[in-house]
Amino acid sequence: MYLSWELVKDKPDLKCWSPIFGYPQAVSHIYVKGAEIYQHSDQMDGIELYMTISCEGQSVSSTIKKNTLNPDFEISAVFYRKKLSKPIKVQVWSTNLEEDNFLGQVVLPGLPTDISDPQQLQLKKNGLNMAGNMVGNISLRIVTANQLTAI
Repeated sequence: MYLSWELVKDKPDLKCWSPIFGYPQAVSHIYVKGAEIYQHSDQMDGIELYMTISCEGQSVSSTIKKNTLNPDFEISAVFYRKKLSKPIKVQVWSTNLEEDNFLGQVVLPGLPTDISDPQQLQLKKNGLNMAGNMVGNISLRIVTANQLTAI
């Protein structure tokens, strides 16, 4: 489930169709250290968690972390972004043999003006800030730059 590849170029190539489909306007680097899921301790046995980072149709998934509600994901991704209006989503899922269950997410604007320090953010099932909607927190750092070779 975990895909990785080496970043071998400083920026994407300019193609003949770039004026039609667009060329990246910014680059975002996101690093997720880990998460803490709020659930009862009796639910920990057999729990398998993984996370995804997605942006503009591209996504990266972590390896599955077993028997823990405090997984250390230690995963990073670089996205060359054409549309800064499209957010970056970090989602946490639980998996078993039958199905994957969505636990929560953070939605990040990922703008060059955003804070680039490490952050601890609340995972939410949807956009509401209600007590029952908070499922845990996630530790991450995101850096976005307009210069494609800055990261």
